[in-house]
Amino acid sequence: MHDNDPKYEPIPDYYFYDINGSANISLSQYERMNFSFYYGNDIFELKKPGFSVRTRWGNYAVTARYNRYQGEGKSMNVSLLGSGYSYGINYTYDVFKVRVGSDVQDYTLKIDWIRDLKNDITLNYGISNTINQFNIGRGNSNESQADQNFSSGKVLTSGTIAGFVQSDWNVNSKLGINSGVRYSRYVRGNNWYGGLEPRLSARYNPKENIALK
Repeated sequence: MHDNDPKYEPIPDYYFYDINGSANISLSQYERMNFSFYYGNDIFELKKPGFSVRTRWGNYAVTARYNRYQGEGKSMNVSLLGSGYSYGINYTYDVFKVRVGSDVQDYTLKIDWIRDLKNDITLNYGISNTINQFNIGRGNSNESQADQNFSSGKVLTSGTIAGFVQSDWNVNSKLGINSGVRYSRYVRGNNWYGGLEPRLSARYNPKENIALK
């Protein structure tokens, strides 16, 4: 309708969508499995005669967790987690087309144990291993019948190994204290960086409708 109007400026299209779900399966009286996922994208698009640009960015997360109750206030969790973020840009001008994008992926295996101790103290400790992958600057260009792929040539991989212990202490009906420490080691090739990460927090509820942290 506006193709012959030289003053017309089209309005860009923007929309987003996401999908999520979860499932819980009871394997036995003491064992359970939990699955959950999320996937979403945002789309920005502008079209003119002989020209268009489309930008997409989105992320996903998936989790599979096995839980086993070991009796007397003891339980164990084994978790597999995956997450990622990616973006892509498609550009078209006349017969020339360019597509570029990058993404990052994380994969984690985590095992942790929970113990209910005396005096309203809950102890949680465990280990985890995470693999990170960065895919930088991949792309494709097309002009008429010529098709060419290009990239920065960089796919970076790193990992993080960690162990932690933390406690949650309900001192009384109004005061709770959470404390813990985590040691993590980040590994990239032959280089590694590690350190301790202490944590301390408290919560106080002087009244039913007031919470301080």
